Amino acid sequence: MFVEADGNIRFEPINENEFKLLNYIKRKNGLHGCRRFNDFKFNDDGSVTIFLKDGRETLISKHRLSEVLQKGKVAAFLGNNGIYANIAVGKGIRRKEQLHRFIMRQELAKYNGFFEETGMSIQVNHKNEQTLDNRDENLEVVTDRENCLKYKLNHAKGFTKTSSGKYQVGVCGKHIGTFETESEARAAYVKAVKAELKRLEQIRMSWLKSKGQV
Repeated sequence: MFVEADGNIRFEPINENEFKLLNYIKRKNGLHGCRRFNDFKFNDDGSVTIFLKDGRETLISKHRLSEVLQKGKVAAFLGNNGIYANIAVGKGIRRKEQLHRFIMRQELAKYNGFFEETGMSIQVNHKNEQTLDNRDENLEVVTDRENCLKYKLNHAKGFTKTSSGKYQVGVCGKHIGTFETESEARAAYVKAVKAELKRLEQIRMSWLKSKGQV
């Protein structure tokens, strides 16, 4: 481990002297063949920046650093909605797991059997939509429907213009109404989506309560 002047923590040597020092430490501690780790730095806000390849970075909460380092190296991958981080988990033949799901694994475990009983899958949402921001406060466990609605609330207009020049609103296949102006239609859409989000949250929380998880 090498500490730079700006506080960055490096595990990879960048010159011959550092390379020799690292090999000496590995020999003395029986660490030859040890898996590689990511360089990282501590931030003033209590988070940790983990450096990935290609200049990318992911954020985690400081108290998560030890468990992440124990698992191995974090890497970036292209997911359906952007660039995510994953981590190798398990013993023997290791598998890749999305870092945000690894961090929220204890919360996710509470939903064992939820899909079978409700037909809704459980996902981890990045609240600020920054998929490499894996701080605890930016992650929340939600249903797939909640996740989709939260995204649409920020990115979809929520209405279509009819041949009569009016604006029609629908949410989750349910007709909400037809309105004279875009602003009226948008306001109705936002209200309907928030009501549906509340309903879905109540389903989740009631289910957790029935299982003794809250």
